[in-house]
Amino acid sequence: MEKKFIDESIKENNVNIDLNNNERESKEIILNFNKYNPSELKQEIDEQINMDNQKQEDNKENKDRKSKRNYGIDLLRIISMYLICIMHVFYGSILYTVELKSTNYFLVWFLETTSYCATDCYALISGYVGVSSKYRYTNIVYLWLQVEFHSLGILFISAIIKREMFTLGEFYDQVLPITNERYWYFSSYFGLFLVIPYLNYSLNNIPKNIAKWNLILGIIIITTFSRLNSNFIYLHNGYTSFWLIILYIVGGYIKKFEPFKNIKKLYLILIWIFCIIISWIVKISIEVYKEEDSTGDLFISYLSITILIVAVIMLELFSRINFNKKPKIIEILAATSFGVYIVHTHTVIANWCNKRFTPFNDYNPILFVLATIGTSLTMYVASTIIDYLRYRLFELIKLRKFLLKMEEKFNKKFIDVEI
Repeated sequence: MEKKFIDESIKENNVNIDLNNNERESKEIILNFNKYNPSELKQEIDEQINMDNQKQEDNKENKDRKSKRNYGIDLLRIISMYLICIMHVFYGSILYTVELKSTNYFLVWFLETTSYCATDCYALISGYVGVSSKYRYTNIVYLWLQVEFHSLGILFISAIIKREMFTLGEFYDQVLPITNERYWYFSSYFGLFLVIPYLNYSLNNIPKNIAKWNLILGIIIITTFSRLNSNFIYLHNGYTSFWLIILYIVGGYIKKFEPFKNIKKLYLILIWIFCIIISWIVKISIEVYKEEDSTGDLFISYLSITILIVAVIMLELFSRINFNKKPKIIEILAATSFGVYIVHTHTVIANWCNKRFTPFNDYNPILFVLATIGTSLTMYVASTIIDYLRYRLFELIKLRKFLLKMEEKFNKKFIDVEI
């Protein structure tokens, strides 16, 4: 009985203590509330709500911006490939037959200087798009099959037209385009693809200042010393995976940190024009006004600082282009742009085009420009049609979906980690 009485007393005391604590807390709340003027309290609450709403809107905007397809970048992909067609028309037929001091020579180098940044643009786009995209093995397998489709398809068709064009050596080269470097960009991109997961992880986790200064110093060193030695740190004038890796990092940095978002378009365009003119003037000055033979390629290279700046500015300008509606034609042309490169640089087509357009050199400047641009456009359109047929065939057999399913099974069995 005594024990029961003690337990009840303890319980009652605990209840009283809890009541006292609750009463004390209520008084504190009332006292704190009384400190505020009702209008000031309402204003503070409204400000907090507005801040929370603004934060949610900013997060939603950033999420939408990252997930939304940027058709301005797709448009740049298309224009870059067309500029590459212009460059190949020059190098394959016109460029080496234009006399040094002819009027057309100046036009050739102005157009060629403008188009030389196109390949750098294409690699920058890979980083700009890839840094915020999911890494998929399907992408490189799909590209490989696309290359094989055109490589072997064009070879077999040419063999039907002219049997002696088909040889076992040529067949071997087309079956293994990477090891035989039939398409240098694809071979270099394959090397880039192998390290993309590491690049994306670094770009998404590295502090901004470290990324910025490492990138600036690296570009200064590379663009400076590569002008003294074209094979500096095995860059081979930019025809390597190493240079594509650097461009991927630059494109990813631009996407991640938006370093140029506060620079007006007019200033960017003026810098773009200045870099083009400087590259053009230096080229002409060295080749035309110097007695000894010289290529004058000081600023005409994938590794040139002026060419790189032009490519970066183009990436920034096109990324700001917005479309009110979904541009279906741009989506299709962007999807077939890489196929344009594979088709028009195929050995059979390149050999057929070689020196075929040299009569353009005898045209007056206006006709020369029109003929060059028109020929490049015809090349681009024809290659697009060919690759679009390939694209429709791959869609018909649901190749990409099949590859994605195979990748999911592979990841589940061997990796079990979402990259």
